[in-house]
Amino acid sequence: MGASPRSRWQLIKQHPVFTTRMILYRVRKTAWWQRIKQHPVATAFISLSALLVLLVILGYIFNWGWAGLGTYIPPTKNSNFQRGKTLWDWMQLLFIPVALAVAGFWFNHRERDIEQQRVEADREISFDNQREATLKEYIDKLSEHLLQENLCKSGPESEVRKIARVRTLTVLPRLDSRRKRSVLQFLYEAGLINRNNPIVDLQGADFTDAFMDHIDLHGAMLYKVNLSSVYVDPRPGQNDLEEEIYPQGLYRVLKSIYRRTRGNKPLYITENGFRDAADSRRPQALLEHLAMVHRAISEGIPVRGYLHWTLVDDFEWNDGWGTHLGLIAMDPLTQQRTPRGSSLLFGEICRANAITEEIVERYAPQAMDRIFASS
Repeated sequence: MGASPRSRWQLIKQHPVFTTRMILYRVRKTAWWQRIKQHPVATAFISLSALLVLLVILGYIFNWGWAGLGTYIPPTKNSNFQRGKTLWDWMQLLFIPVALAVAGFWFNHRERDIEQQRVEADREISFDNQREATLKEYIDKLSEHLLQENLCKSGPESEVRKIARVRTLTVLPRLDSRRKRSVLQFLYEAGLINRNNPIVDLQGADFTDAFMDHIDLHGAMLYKVNLSSVYVDPRPGQNDLEEEIYPQGLYRVLKSIYRRTRGNKPLYITENGFRDAADSRRPQALLEHLAMVHRAISEGIPVRGYLHWTLVDDFEWNDGWGTHLGLIAMDPLTQQRTPRGSSLLFGEICRANAITEEIVERYAPQAMDRIFASS
């Protein structure tokens, strides 16, 4: 229970210094006080402007003579009376100097920002040049090992292999995401990380945040390689509502549920489908999702069934007949059914109980490497 107002007031009277310190401490910790400390000049200018506006409004309402906003009273004839300067007069005199001061402050602030951006840009260019030089030196050295020291024909415990591994592990932390991709692609194209005969051991290699979009690494040995936060765009596209089609998501869900249930529950995929009226993206998406299911099964995850959503275009509560999720198109007015190409694809997969290269070549040849790399 909180203290009563009377008891709080007694505490304040008994400990005024402590109370003042606590109030100042809390003020300093507030967000608005932090902003004031960051922009003191702007805060002072805004406060002064607000005060002047308040005085002008009050002077007009209460007809304060010193404000100069009331009814004008001209001097009487044959009088030596001179009206003193009012707030309004001073504001008129100070308007131009204040405007010039504000303009100068803004210009100087803008110049400082431009100069800071220029310095940061120069620094980034310098870092980028260093990274490019580092990558070039690495590729040159590995090329020497390949051409002059027969790296590909060296033995598993040879010095040249150890040197190539050390060079690779030490160069990666000094590179950005795109140049890490270049290292990996160089090693792959040079045949140094082939799964059947890896020449350069990449265990422990740090490819964090590497840009891996549209890179073919089929058959590469990437065991215990750090690929966290790599940028990959595995999507065959988007559906009719521009929602992401992400086959790896199905595999991750299956793996997550498998871990939660400790492998004690059989898994059934009861709804997996795609909004695609033209049926232009569904075949590839279907193949890639089924490839992920096969990958999960091959890793021991007990997937017992897969049900495509849906067989025929259906009526969705939120979207009506506009989803076009079916393997078979249906006219909602006439109820006429028209099989889509993806229905033929799904039939062939079911009959073969497999995804074959012939099926992929016929329905989604552009996904051949991706499907069989993941299966």
